[in-house]
Amino acid sequence: MKKWSVLAFLFIMSLGLAGCPDDPPPTTTPPITPPPVITPPTTTPPTTTPPVVKKRGIALPSKISVIPTKAKPAGSAKPGLLSKMRVLQAATGPETDYGKAETETYVAEHDLELASIIEEILLELAQTNYAEPENIDLGPYKALVSWEESTEGRSQKFTETWTVDSKLTMRGDKEISEVKVWIEDPADPYGGPYLTKVLFEIFAPATQNSDGSYKNYGVWTINASTKDIKGDQSDNFSVDVGISGDGGATIKIHANFSEKENDTLTKGEFKAALNQMGNTGFGKTSFKFETCAAPTPCTSATTTATAYAYNENHLAIKEGDAQTVFKDRNNITEITEEYGVFLEDTGQDILKTKSFGFPVEFTMNGQPQEGYYSAWQGRHFLSRNDGGSTSTPTIVRSYAIGDKGAEEFTVKEIEGVLSLIKFEQASLSDIANISTEVPEYTNMDIVFNGTNWVDCESVITFGPPIECSSDSRILGDPDFDLLRVSPGDYGTRINILGTLQNTDGAISPVEYVYLSQDPLTNRSAGFYEVTQSGELKQGQGPLVPASGTQLSVFINKRIFIEYTGTEWIEKGVASFDEKTREPIFDPSTDSPYELDLNREYPINAYGSYFVVKKINVGENTYDFVQKETHETIHPGNAAGLTGITFQFAGTGAGGPTFQFITSPTTAETFMRLVNTTDNQIVTTDMRLVGTIAGGSTIHAKWEYPQGDDNWAKQQFLVKANGSYMILDNPIVFKPIELVRNDGTKKMISLEYDGWLHGLPEFFFELSQNNFNITKDIADRVINIPAGTELIDAKDGTKYLVKPLVISQYLHKATGSVDLDVTQAVGVDLSTVGAFPDNGMGEIPANAVLKYTEGQKIKGQ
Repeated sequence: MKKWSVLAFLFIMSLGLAGCPDDPPPTTTPPITPPPVITPPTTTPPTTTPPVVKKRGIALPSKISVIPTKAKPAGSAKPGLLSKMRVLQAATGPETDYGKAETETYVAEHDLELASIIEEILLELAQTNYAEPENIDLGPYKALVSWEESTEGRSQKFTETWTVDSKLTMRGDKEISEVKVWIEDPADPYGGPYLTKVLFEIFAPATQNSDGSYKNYGVWTINASTKDIKGDQSDNFSVDVGISGDGGATIKIHANFSEKENDTLTKGEFKAALNQMGNTGFGKTSFKFETCAAPTPCTSATTTATAYAYNENHLAIKEGDAQTVFKDRNNITEITEEYGVFLEDTGQDILKTKSFGFPVEFTMNGQPQEGYYSAWQGRHFLSRNDGGSTSTPTIVRSYAIGDKGAEEFTVKEIEGVLSLIKFEQASLSDIANISTEVPEYTNMDIVFNGTNWVDCESVITFGPPIECSSDSRILGDPDFDLLRVSPGDYGTRINILGTLQNTDGAISPVEYVYLSQDPLTNRSAGFYEVTQSGELKQGQGPLVPASGTQLSVFINKRIFIEYTGTEWIEKGVASFDEKTREPIFDPSTDSPYELDLNREYPINAYGSYFVVKKINVGENTYDFVQKETHETIHPGNAAGLTGITFQFAGTGAGGPTFQFITSPTTAETFMRLVNTTDNQIVTTDMRLVGTIAGGSTIHAKWEYPQGDDNWAKQQFLVKANGSYMILDNPIVFKPIELVRNDGTKKMISLEYDGWLHGLPEFFFELSQNNFNITKDIADRVINIPAGTELIDAKDGTKYLVKPLVISQYLHKATGSVDLDVTQAVGVDLSTVGAFPDNGMGEIPANAVLKYTEGQKIKGQ
């Protein structure tokens, strides 16, 4: 699904290589020692052969840390007395899932996200069990590896099949581990098909300190190349890890990649050289990027270099010619990115008792595929190894893992998703200081009166020509500025529509754009006709309007509002990021904002969904604030909606009515919302209110896919007996009082479906501040202490929560800093070269799938 050159491209374009983990407790295999000589007992006949002790391979570390983490900050979450007592219970003992779960801590320095791509490779490699004796020198086998990607709270699991050949071989007089990996992408979204060949050569294991941290990462190399089988592309990625003269670590990275889309060729080259010496170190990265029209050779490139250095107390980062930025390694804010949830009585990971998803295999378009069946907040999806969803009614087979046998399914895709909406009372303090996007619409009819364009308030004569009322406003320069979309303004969409009479007398719709005067091209200001694809028609001048010419203007502008704690403001937008199309705010241009009366404003804050509505004219009161929770309807819980009649939310009696079909016997409309008048499926999104027994009401939302939208679809696995394979719903916990970093307490409602939902999320805010932590953000962080008890709101089952992944954000340093980046700036990256071709042949045939996500398949 993901070729490594594209992975490198993505992590570079996101400004670097990702967080830097803490040094976890020892996970690497100790240096290999010769097997003991086994002396037969004296009673054994002398002809008995000693048993063979099979060797292990040399294991790689699973984590690479660019900047070592520091001790926990004073403000870190600490367990309360009850939690401390629980730590003594058997459920949290070292032999339980809870006890075995390690907490990994990263330094989240966005400009130096240098380790993420290597770590992802190492974590995926570990799932192949390449160092286990049962896989050494026995020929190629297959392993299904997986990884998860999360963006602002929404996670998706991806899978990939690796063909692995692991050996112990000699290099001179030294025995090393040699691991070859082939990864085939038959349906890659970036093109393809691709074949990636990776050679791992491991010469020495990592060296660890007594506290479990790494003194160095051993000696090893990664040599990867990705080639488009059609011959259009060949990329490479290489890593060289060694031991410095003082016993520390050296790391060199080199990547070349190219992407061809239509007639545009994008090329990039990344280099990095790092030097680690315990609590001191330095390094340098460079990124060369160029885009040109294919097949013309690229002739110009942009190169960005970033140097960094750190000591016991500080980190210094210098990007290009910019001023050096200093961070304080002793002033840290921790944000927990991932939690595990365990049964309180046994310490068992609930992912072993709940099924939120599992890996599968199937055939699609004649090609074997591996995928994953999962549910995100109740919505069921079947994803294949290129990240897409499959709707082909093909046979899908689960793997036999542990005590579970393999099972076969067919696939049923259902277009349209109904969600029940439940409301909880909330307050403005729940959404304070959270920026949210809301659309602002402006529609107007403009008419040329023979001299000027006017904003037609009302029409006196429909003509032709059209005549507007006397209170119609003449448009001035500021008005025309609003009709023009500036380059890079992804926040505004403008449609200008008119009509044109053809030579045969027929009337045709015409779309225009407004362009300002351009002296360089002798272009005059005016309305210019565009094609259906939005391109300017060549060779045409501006519209020459006759008196009464009418144009309809529709403006949809993205604005961003925020409640500051005392008032609502519209956030000033300086520009939009060209890559992410997200706004870059300018606080100096913030302005007061008045909410429209009785308009519902959706606020996506802290991983939860709120609705705010102003209900008092002229007063700064918005006391209609509610938190929404959604329950996705699927074949396992749909029966409760049988016979319920829905109407549009906000309409009274007499309007159209709808029903959600819960009977599988009506195959064409099963699990669809239909109009009760004609039984046709509703193909637009809508909010609904239904009446149930006793006269009470329920609220719902119907979503129907538009275009390529897959979010409003579900794919279900169907068993041989016709029943649906329904995954577990998220566990909803009773509200719990947690403490923010500033000491204030908050009641939080949490849900868990493999990811813990409901806590504050700060990705968007951090991205607007170049991922620099601020006191305002730090004060609002909530970290759940290890051992905290969570209680299932439905059945009262008790669980324990444990942080699994923690990011440490360094605050900007204040005062004097004794740290120089001169040595880092002077690092010569010309020594970082790409490896020659690794010489691996074609992908081995007839390799058998042996592991899925690190677990052995029965019979293999």
